Amino acid sequence: MDLFKFIKPKSYLGVDIGTASIKVVQLSKVRDKFKLENYGEVKLFTEHMPMELRQASSLRMQDEQVAMLVKKILEESKITTKKVAMSLPVFSGFSTIIDLPPMPKDELEKAIQFEARQYIPVPVSEVFLNSLIIGEREKQAPAASGEQTQKNSKDDKNRQKKHMEVLLV
Repeated sequence: MDLFKFIKPKSYLGVDIGTASIKVVQLSKVRDKFKLENYGEVKLFTEHMPMELRQASSLRMQDEQVAMLVKKILEESKITTKKVAMSLPVFSGFSTIIDLPPMPKDELEKAIQFEARQYIPVPVSEVFLNSLIIGEREKQAPAASGEQTQKNSKDDKNRQKKHMEVLLV
């Protein structure tokens, strides 16, 4: 009798929306090993098409078309999991690192939304926006204005302020 029969493996879905095809793969994890459960692919263009034409053509695809193709491939491949990791072509995404002062979590989301407006050329409500705090670093504090003694001025220059580095995708 297998004692571990009742333990259901964790299952994950990978979706790759590329310039020539959309691919999906379902993996399960049992202990420390991954097992291929299922896969599928929909080719969008011929392999001989130049990259410039692929990029231009895939940029013209509507979100609804991509969603329909992903749904079709998931149904035909009989994918059962809901946990997903996705990839997109580099030219379809955007990422940058922004600096923010330390703040409570509830304020952080608002600050990220505000900062994102400076980098994203469309309304933030029309994009999927994600962020990740990747670290903290010391940042030179700006010198205080007004009259100060030379000693105070040197102290201000040496003063360091912590800032969070946030990856914005």
